[in-house]
Amino acid sequence: MRKITLLFLFILASTFGFSQNLISNGTFDDATGWTFLDINTAGLNIGSLSIAGGVATFSEVTNPEWVHVGVYTSVNLDPGTYQFDMDVSYDGVSDSWGEVFVGATVPVQNTDYTDNKILTVHHTWSCGATTYSGLATETGCDGNPDAGKFTISTAGTYYVVYKSGGASWGGNPIVLDNVTLVNATPSPVAGFTTVTSTSNLDAVFTNTSTDATSYSWDFGDGTGTSTDTSPTYTYAAEGPYMVSLTATSAVGSDQYSSLITVGNPTNYITNGTFDDGTGWTVVNHYEATNTLGSVTFSGGVVTIDETTSGPWKHMGIYTAVNLDPGTYQFDMHMIYTGIADVWGEVYIGATEPVQNADYSGDQQVIKAYNSWDCSSITTYDGMAVAGGCDDTTPGQFDIVSSGTYYILFRTGGATYGSTGIVIDDMTLYSASTLGVSDYKIEGLKLYPNPTNNAWNISTQDQVIKTIEVYNILGRQVLTVNPNALSTQVDASGLTAGIYMATIKTDLGSETRKLIKN
Repeated sequence: MRKITLLFLFILASTFGFSQNLISNGTFDDATGWTFLDINTAGLNIGSLSIAGGVATFSEVTNPEWVHVGVYTSVNLDPGTYQFDMDVSYDGVSDSWGEVFVGATVPVQNTDYTDNKILTVHHTWSCGATTYSGLATETGCDGNPDAGKFTISTAGTYYVVYKSGGASWGGNPIVLDNVTLVNATPSPVAGFTTVTSTSNLDAVFTNTSTDATSYSWDFGDGTGTSTDTSPTYTYAAEGPYMVSLTATSAVGSDQYSSLITVGNPTNYITNGTFDDGTGWTVVNHYEATNTLGSVTFSGGVVTIDETTSGPWKHMGIYTAVNLDPGTYQFDMHMIYTGIADVWGEVYIGATEPVQNADYSGDQQVIKAYNSWDCSSITTYDGMAVAGGCDDTTPGQFDIVSSGTYYILFRTGGATYGSTGIVIDDMTLYSASTLGVSDYKIEGLKLYPNPTNNAWNISTQDQVIKTIEVYNILGRQVLTVNPNALSTQVDASGLTAGIYMATIKTDLGSETRKLIKN
């Protein structure tokens, strides 16, 4: 064992109470229990492992040939939650990565190991860090607050594998020490299901969270909250509501949100169930004659698929909706399996899409899926808002002028998976209950109006969270997040004309007309 830092001792004591290390020789006193894993082609001797001096050292034999090697040990685990960590140091790595896996399959020489990754230690493409010395869970490369934590459901023998690959380790070795695997208290996982009725405004929530001791509900209407485990809540108006549940324990907190529909609100999309193609127009955004993909309305769904695998294709569908000023909430059901290099988005715009031309409307409604931004979600069956690829307010948008608008779903990419992209149950509801359009903010002042350079906006006693400014086409041109009772909105970069400002507080929002000279 090279060293155990005071920080490491503190974390181990405070988090796990000096739980027993289940890895018998994590200090590398010698090579006992550890096996070198050469993932390269048999006989390709370009990476080496040395266990000596209380550490495990990976070195390059040949540079800049691609190296892919690892080390593993076995451990017997019962069902439960576990925490992995180790000391790691590297210096000047480039085009390189390191990961930890805990799997039930035995590693095989000259074969990659991909059974249950639990930790990304370093990754120069995603994380950028080239030099580091410390705990593997603290490199910041994993992006998971529970980095190194995993759950076992079946008792048995498991294999803890560290592997690293790349073109260059910087001419310096990668050094491992103090490998630990201990029993851990599981973090809470929030979740719930909901039952609503079209005949009343009640919502019955069933809490499905695990490992939590307390709960905090936000029913999404700006007023309703609860700390009950499984509450029933009565809304004041029908419509869509984004409900959030925060589940908490001594270990931490987790939040789960779901869009629910209460009552029987008007769906502005007249054929969102795709009984046939009525009201929908298929639009091609790429080649003048797109023979690489297909759009089919059949069986109550629309399916966008490939006719040729591999080459890029870009297709969409749109329909017209008549909307008044207000806030709206969009959602749809989608199914896809094994997508790669593909994305899907929804836009709203006042101009009609044109064949063989790209379309981004006046504003994006939702990023439904994206193989680059949401690379872990390659298979999905559920609602778009709950899909986890949009980190804004998914599916929600504002309209400032009455008129005919076009809502468009488009998808593009190279691989549409084994089932194509299947879309169903498109809904567009008035979401006035989420940001009451006729709500009046107490003491709201806006001056000078018209203005040459800036508008001053203030309230009597409500903190202004967000100000969104839209042009007459409904395109958002400015966003300000003051978190104050008063602020100034710079108009110097805007052209002369009429604008609409949506001013939002915790209690609601109000829309005002702005004039720029």
